[in-house]
Amino acid sequence: MSWTPEPGTQSILTILIIIFLVLNYIGVGLRCFVRISINNSFSYDDWAMLASLAGYSAMCGTLFSSLIYGFGATVPQPGYDPIKAAQSLFAFQLVYVVAAYLCKVSVALVLLRISGTDRKSPIRKVLIGSIIIVTIFAVATFLALALQCRPVTLNWGIGKGECVAPHVITDVAYAFSAADIASNWLYATLPIVMLWNVKLSLRVKLSVIVLLGFSFTSSIATLVRLKYVVDLGSLGSTDPGLPLRLLDSIIWSHLEIALGIFAASLAALRPLLRLVSRRGDSNQKGTGWSGDQSHPRSRMTPAIRLDNLKDNQFDDAGSQDFILHTGRDQVTAVQADNSGIYKTTKVEVTHHAL
Repeated sequence: MSWTPEPGTQSILTILIIIFLVLNYIGVGLRCFVRISINNSFSYDDWAMLASLAGYSAMCGTLFSSLIYGFGATVPQPGYDPIKAAQSLFAFQLVYVVAAYLCKVSVALVLLRISGTDRKSPIRKVLIGSIIIVTIFAVATFLALALQCRPVTLNWGIGKGECVAPHVITDVAYAFSAADIASNWLYATLPIVMLWNVKLSLRVKLSVIVLLGFSFTSSIATLVRLKYVVDLGSLGSTDPGLPLRLLDSIIWSHLEIALGIFAASLAALRPLLRLVSRRGDSNQKGTGWSGDQSHPRSRMTPAIRLDNLKDNQFDDAGSQDFILHTGRDQVTAVQADNSGIYKTTKVEVTHHAL
């Protein structure tokens, strides 16, 4: 079946789906490469990110299916099927709640990993508490949407039964949006608190600013979506403008999750950029890699945590110089950089009698 999206909301949503699917698969793929091949530190937050990407993919698939079957279209086409469009949209609503939840948890686990190993840390307690609250709201919202009509076929106009009052679903949407907004802004601003007193290079600070920029954009998307949720609450189920208003809301729902996954993926790519930069410098100097130093494990860096930064165990500014006195007349200067490669220079001092 050939299908062309209508100019306007359908076209915008279709373009956004394609662009962010490609970007997020590349971003998460590079994140996994960094964690496995460079850092050797693939952990629970990475598994959560893969689950989030799977949920996002399912969300895009159901949404794209509803568009193909004509949801939000103003001009009928031969392949349109209102029932299949309603079925796909109902599936999208359920998958969206799951995808949003997984996205929030994956970002929270990234921050939890960075926050350190001190179980009494206030930041860890806040993150764990937020995960519990987000889980409760996600489960409640999913059940409310899944069970709003009995039998479920009433959601696409087939069969006889009963549905809950529309204001109940509206109230659930408000509650989920409130929890969504609060968690988004918490996870966007918490890194500022975590890194406030940590000495970092200008380059790292700029990368953090870029990352926070994407996070704040995702948070702003939730606020804009709330406006559309409020507008939808004032429309009746038979209002002819409901599909297009709903698509406007879905655009911002999609951007919220897409930008959240993309920002969380960018947070793990600095070791890859550092590796590419060093290879470029090595090629320019004509030295290259040799021996065991060419193996990815020799460039392996541990997972960075806040307690490491506070204890100055990790200096992202570039390198540290250590002077070891090995004897009265011999000094060995050892320079260690973040790649784990050590350069040794021996200086011998000879005393000549006058």
